[in-house]
Amino acid sequence: MENESTQKSGCLCADADNGCGRYRRKRNMFLFKSESGAYCGRRFCNCDFGSACERCAASQAFQKACGRNRRHSPRLENELTKLIVRLREQADALRSDKTKLADSIADISHQIKTPLTALNLIAESLGRSGMNAEKRMELLLELRRQLTRIEWLVSALLKLARLDADSVTFSRKHAELAAIVDGAVEPLEIMAELKNVHFEIDASGFAYCDPDWMTEALGNILKNCVEHCENGSIYVTASENPIYSEFRIRDTGCGIAEQDLPHIFERFYTGSAGMNCTETGSLRNNTHTENDTVQCGAQIPQLQSVGIGLALSRTIISKQNGTIKAENHRQGGAVFTIRLYKSAV
Repeated sequence: MENESTQKSGCLCADADNGCGRYRRKRNMFLFKSESGAYCGRRFCNCDFGSACERCAASQAFQKACGRNRRHSPRLENELTKLIVRLREQADALRSDKTKLADSIADISHQIKTPLTALNLIAESLGRSGMNAEKRMELLLELRRQLTRIEWLVSALLKLARLDADSVTFSRKHAELAAIVDGAVEPLEIMAELKNVHFEIDASGFAYCDPDWMTEALGNILKNCVEHCENGSIYVTASENPIYSEFRIRDTGCGIAEQDLPHIFERFYTGSAGMNCTETGSLRNNTHTENDTVQCGAQIPQLQSVGIGLALSRTIISKQNGTIKAENHRQGGAVFTIRLYKSAV
């Protein structure tokens, strides 16, 4: 009698002996049977009996308990996949940071070890008897030079650490380009005079930047030029246009090796193993080199490039909406071009 009532009410029972047949259980799912006899994926039975039909009531209870979760499972699966991918990316980034940290510590240790070795040799030489005043003075000068190198290295590393941690607040304002250039050249005048290097400066206009930090960045580049130029000139031009302010530094030194150009601004990159211009004619290391040695009973190691100065300059410039580029001049020497943009690029 129930089956007849079901058929009269429009419930198309597939199995009259087992109640409403609009649902078929298959792998824990109820499939809806359409009038054509095919089963589709609908989850609710539209039987007129509603809760009076036991099979319909069971299907609705199953839908409440399980169907909704199954309906949203593709979205949940996508979210889980995204989460897994994100966790893997974070794990890879942490491994990469750990590797970079280990490499940086090794590089820093190496750079500090070199001047410390020189200091030990100098101290050993000074402790020997029978040394005349001239040799003793040479060793004391070398001792002071090594201590200055260590001080510079530690200072540069601290500045890089502050910049990397975004703990530096740049006081950007309209600063005179000539004042920035003069501030960068002044500390290098004695070094340039000893190497018979002359500065030729042509600067006019303004730049929107932090003048103190910009002087630091420009000074590192000029120092690099002085160290790789002897009996020559360094040309510094600075100008302004409606889009950017530009510094252009060119020296008449040995230039930059082609294989070093893509890496010249990388941290701790020191070029081709400390060879100099006189040996290759076209090799240039990163900044801050010390080529003087003092022989007095023991050979003091020749100091190589640290590879921090140019990296520090690039970081300072990029933090102030600027770019820096290095290339070789067609007539010889290196050319550094700095552009400080007046708006975001």
